[in-house]
Amino acid sequence: MLIGQFSLNRPVGPKSKLANGRTVTNLSSLNFYNFNTNEALKEKAIQTLRNYGVGPCGPRGFYGSQDVHMKTEADISSFLGTAACIMYSQAFSTISSVIPAFSKRGDIIVADKGVSFAVRKGIQISRSIVRWYEHNDMEDLERVLAKVTKEQARKPLTRRFIITEGLFESYGDMVDLPKIVSGDCRIYFSTESSVANRWYRLSCA
Repeated sequence: MLIGQFSLNRPVGPKSKLANGRTVTNLSSLNFYNFNTNEALKEKAIQTLRNYGVGPCGPRGFYGSQDVHMKTEADISSFLGTAACIMYSQAFSTISSVIPAFSKRGDIIVADKGVSFAVRKGIQISRSIVRWYEHNDMEDLERVLAKVTKEQARKPLTRRFIITEGLFESYGDMVDLPKIVSGDCRIYFSTESSVANRWYRLSCA
């Protein structure tokens, strides 16, 4: 184990080279597939920068929607078999924006204790009532849901959401998705770390 401060002189990836010449495994990188060393992707990125500048990488509210945004959304929705999709500029802003867009004050969120910081920020911003269940524990999820149902029995009907991740960023394990989708709650399902690793296709009524 390396302890101390070290600097890199190469792009960040799963295998990184330190300034002292030593190659190490980088456990803090989300660049699982080492895309930033792929020459074809580099060339495509250079071409895109020459055509569009850095605007397409920024918030569309600032720079506007461009044809590359629209085409990417059409390609993703076609691949997933959905009617449409919305593309955000950065993964953190996606889940932290989507959660409060749907879940409001008075709604109930039942969330996995192992969700990432971005998900937690979205939950916080929503100002919803939050109930936590033990990480990836489906029995505890059922217990919490039953408790919520009992607590809300004589109260006005509220919307209920389950929030989890496909591949947990902080733990590396996967959710038992079939058990979660078998319930009657709406689901927020973060695929920030799992989309490129394993595909799930959900059909929600």
